[in-house]
Amino acid sequence: MAGPAAPAAWWLLREAARRLLTPRRVPIPVPGPRPVPAPPIPRPIPPAPPIPVPPGPVPGPTPGTTPTPGTVPGNPPVAGPEAIPQPETMPGYEAPAWEGTETNMGDMVRAENRTRRRERSCCNPFIFRHVWIQPGTNISSQLDPRIRFEDGDFSRILPSNLVPLKRGWYYQAYICGVQEWVARSAAGDRQEADGEMHARCWLQEAKYQMPLQSSPPGTPYVPSPTLAARTTAQFARYGRVCNNPAPPARPCWHIGLDVVCSRRGGPVMYYLGLLRTNNIEGIVRWRGVPQEVQAELDRAYRNLQD
Repeated sequence: MAGPAAPAAWWLLREAARRLLTPRRVPIPVPGPRPVPAPPIPRPIPPAPPIPVPPGPVPGPTPGTTPTPGTVPGNPPVAGPEAIPQPETMPGYEAPAWEGTETNMGDMVRAENRTRRRERSCCNPFIFRHVWIQPGTNISSQLDPRIRFEDGDFSRILPSNLVPLKRGWYYQAYICGVQEWVARSAAGDRQEADGEMHARCWLQEAKYQMPLQSSPPGTPYVPSPTLAARTTAQFARYGRVCNNPAPPARPCWHIGLDVVCSRRGGPVMYYLGLLRTNNIEGIVRWRGVPQEVQAELDRAYRNLQD
C-alpha cells in the first residue's frame, strides 16, 4: 500500500484490533429503594343495630324515700367483704419463734433458738466487722505447745488442774482463731467474744468441756457453782449486747450468738437454756476435738469386743 492513505489505513486497523481485544465495561445497575406499598383502604364498618329494650319500670328510688349512701338506687344495700386477717408471714415479717434440734446416738448435737422479729434484718457486714466490733485480746501467748488432748497432758502440765484451762485456749483457737472481739451495748456493757461471723452479724463463743469416760445419752451437764455463776453473767451481757447494741449498730441487725461445744448432749442443752433465758437468737452446736472423738470411738470399740 502506497500513498498518503496508508497511515490512515494502519491506524484504522490498529484501532479496530484495540477495540476487539479490550474488554468491554458493562455498568452494574445499583438497586434503588423498594417501593412501599400503599396501606389498604379501611372498609367502613356498618353501625350495629340497636339492642331492643323491653318496656318496664325505670330503676330508681321509691317515691318519697332517700337511697342509702353507697348503694345502687332501687337495690337493697349489700354488706361489704369481711376483713382479711393479718397473716403470720408477710413481707417484712420473719418466721415466729422456733427451736430445732438434731441428735446423734441419742445425744443432742445441734439446737437453734429463734426469736420473733417484726422487721427484716438490716445487717451491714462491713460496718459490723470494721466499725462496731473492736479487736480485743490476742490469745496466742496462752497456747501451750505441750497440750495434745490426750492422757499424757496431765503428766506434762503441772499442776494438773491447769489442763482444762489450757485445753480451752487451744479449743478456742481451733474454733474461732486467736483474736477476740469486743462488743458493746447502748447501756455501756462490754463483752469480749471469742470470734465473729460478720456475714450474718453474729458473735461466736467456744466452750470446752472435759471428756467423760462414760457418758450415756441424756447425761446432764452440771458445771461448778463458780463456773455456772460466771457463765450466767456472761450470757446476760451477751443478751444486752445483742438486743440493744451500741451505735452504729441497730437492733434490726438481729445480732445473734453461735455457741460451739466440745461435748454433745448435756452442754448443748445447758447453753440453749441460757440463750432462751436471755432472749438471744443463736445456735448451739457440737464440734468435738478430733483426738478426743477418736479416743471415744476407740473406747466404744473396746467395749464391744469385751
